[in-house]
Amino acid sequence: FSGGQPYKRHDYVEFPVLLNMERFTHTSQLVKQRNIQGLLGGGSSGPSSLPSMTLSSVSCQAQYSLRAVVVHNGGINSGHYVTYRKGPLGSKTSSRWFYTSDSLVKQVPFSEVARAPAYMLFYERELEDK
Repeated sequence: FSGGQPYKRHDYVEFPVLLNMERFTHTSQLVKQRNIQGLLGGGSSGPSSLPSMTLSSVSCQAQYSLRAVVVHNGGINSGHYVTYRKGPLGSKTSSRWFYTSDSLVKQVPFSEVARAPAYMLFYERELEDK
């Protein structure tokens, strides 16, 4: 609100293609705690009471890939939403980006997606290759 009136911010926000959320996970904090306790010599509730994990295994579980970017064109009271999205998983187009609107779908380069004034971002967790 500006002076008691709603307004829309038009700021550009840079967003990553790969998003690592590891530092925000509970398991990551346990691993750090175990490592600190190990450096300090442990104790009765030392490292053995914490999960046996490495930061690299936690990092793999917390890696997310950008799948879609929603853009709102217009003002606070009206406008239109469009989406930039990757092709369906498992399809020939799964690595390509598409612009989608009410009556238009077209393939676009990622450089256009990266310049988009994002309103909402959608990420999907990457699965470990076994």
